Amino acid sequence: MVDEREDITRGFHKGDRYSDAAHDSIVGKKELMAVKIRMLMMATDPGRGVTSDEAEIALGLSHQSCSARFTQMKKDKELVRVAERLTQHGRMAGAWTLVRLVETHKQTRGLPLFDDLARRPSVEGNQQAPRQSRYSEDDQQGSKAAEP
Repeated sequence: MVDEREDITRGFHKGDRYSDAAHDSIVGKKELMAVKIRMLMMATDPGRGVTSDEAEIALGLSHQSCSARFTQMKKDKELVRVAERLTQHGRMAGAWTLVRLVETHKQTRGLPLFDDLARRPSVEGNQQAPRQSRYSEDDQQGSKAAEP
């Protein structure tokens, strides 16, 4: 559950009065935004995940509000990074899903979640050789696993 009074971006904007006013204007709406993001993630393959950019577009949220909800959900250890891909602006971004979906996926399918990420189609449409995921399954924050 989102703490409606907490301003997750306060450390970034350092109490700027415009940012404080913007935060105050969404108090009472943050949990609803987080619920919408959770629902989008539940409707998406957990191996694919959702980027903040994709959630903004799908849910009609502003970049600032959506990004802040993702940040809060990561801080609360609700999300795990499962993939990465380009945003609509051509920048690499992490794709996230709910930790509980990963756990359910493992229990119900009995397969490692990251097997789906190991194969990527080549330009010609053929499958490339499998490769190991760069992220460990235990990595709740999505940092890169140690290279072998």
